Amino acid sequence: MIFDQINLFFLLLFSAALGFAVNTTYQKLGYEWAANKNQKIIALLLAPITLIITKTIAENLALSLGMIGALSIIRFRNPVKSPLELVIYFVYITIGISSGVNIYYSIILTIFVIAMPIILKIKFITDSKLFNNNNVGTSKYYLNIELKNEDSEEINSIKNKINSYGLISKFYDNENNITSYTILVNKEESENLGKELENLKSDKINYNLSIQNDGE
Repeated sequence: MIFDQINLFFLLLFSAALGFAVNTTYQKLGYEWAANKNQKIIALLLAPITLIITKTIAENLALSLGMIGALSIIRFRNPVKSPLELVIYFVYITIGISSGVNIYYSIILTIFVIAMPIILKIKFITDSKLFNNNNVGTSKYYLNIELKNEDSEEINSIKNKINSYGLISKFYDNENNITSYTILVNKEESENLGKELENLKSDKINYNLSIQNDGE
């Protein structure tokens, strides 16, 4: 009995470690959603939770049917925007299930999930869009710029700059006499345009930057 409890505790820790290893690997590959604190917690908890569920219903058919009904009400309250993120959730769940059946299966799965993207990145598609679209350096950013509604050289210059990027939204604030623009830029563009706006040092121009949520 004591041995079984010790073994279960070891499996819980081991499955959590495997989940965290997967999360860390994808963070190092440049997937920003993997660096999120909530993703770290999910990586540590989802596999052990699935392991406990597997152990609980392993030899009880009635309980397993009841558990299926109970778990069917669970929904993602926040949409999962990245297909890869959803796949990783299934990886965590599979690690938990396989740890309860045969720990070697979970080790093999973890090695496979970690090794495949690394091999692909190194050997075949280092510079391809598959990785570049999720890389930190090519992530998309929302740049919000507020301009005073006046006809001046510096304001018109910034407007021309804004029009050269992907305009997401444009909002007129007649009360404060300003126009707000939101444009979509990559990291390099955001840094260059931010420096240009900073050098103007004008109280007629305000801006702030936020990263696009891709599940990262």
